[in-house]
Amino acid sequence: METHEVLKETTAVRPPVQEPLPGVFASLALETVYYIRCADRAVLVDTGFFHNADAHLANFESAGLSLKCVDAILTTHYHVDHNGGLAHVRQRLGCPVVTHKNSVAAIQEGDRIITAAEMPFLQGWSFPYTGCPVDEVVEAGDKLVAGSTTFTVFHLPGHTPGCTGYHWEGNLISGDVVFPGGTLGWYDVHWGSNYLDTCDAMKRIEDLAPKCLLPSHLLPFAYEPSVAQNASTAAQAMMEGNKGGPVCFTCRAPLRDAAAVPRTIHLRPHR
Repeated sequence: METHEVLKETTAVRPPVQEPLPGVFASLALETVYYIRCADRAVLVDTGFFHNADAHLANFESAGLSLKCVDAILTTHYHVDHNGGLAHVRQRLGCPVVTHKNSVAAIQEGDRIITAAEMPFLQGWSFPYTGCPVDEVVEAGDKLVAGSTTFTVFHLPGHTPGCTGYHWEGNLISGDVVFPGGTLGWYDVHWGSNYLDTCDAMKRIEDLAPKCLLPSHLLPFAYEPSVAQNASTAAQAMMEGNKGGPVCFTCRAPLRDAAAVPRTIHLRPHR
């Protein structure tokens, strides 16, 4: 079997859906895709690889979750393992895509290197990534209303310039920003990782002090202050003596204009 086919098998969706938090349903593969109930409505968080997208949706349907209730797809960042299937799912469900302003170009253009769809230094790593229209562009402080639930947007760059968190009821969807124990996601100059951004993002998470973090790999976990502290320490260690290599010299992620007024966006399906 060719390397690419082996990778597709090892990254495949693993039924059944799990409910790690009340009203939060997780479909697991290499990546995690979430379906979050918002009373009688719902949102999806990411869509996974293109070859997993329909399987994630089928996984949710098998758990009795209606795709007709989905009012939007909230993206955490533009990497292929999380949103290679974004254009397909947007078209299939007819719902808007929500993306941070720093991720719009990569998602709409489908740049194969920036999105990690193509990594020449990894044998067989080559996956589809179709450019996808973005319907709602958000920045830090914006609020998203779906059904009875209001999500607050947090800009958490570091892994990529547009990494985005969504906070509601004490929970924070954190994507690939940080994992249990304060482990950091994969940093690479090709997609604009930046350790200084990570330190600032960890300070935002520390100030927020959420009850639970929902990463884009594995399952949600309880937040402890040591998570943000350990992540900052790891980022700082990589900057010492330029241990992080070229990533130490990437540009900082553009932040929201301090004078800009946060918006409230009422999410509606495009059916």
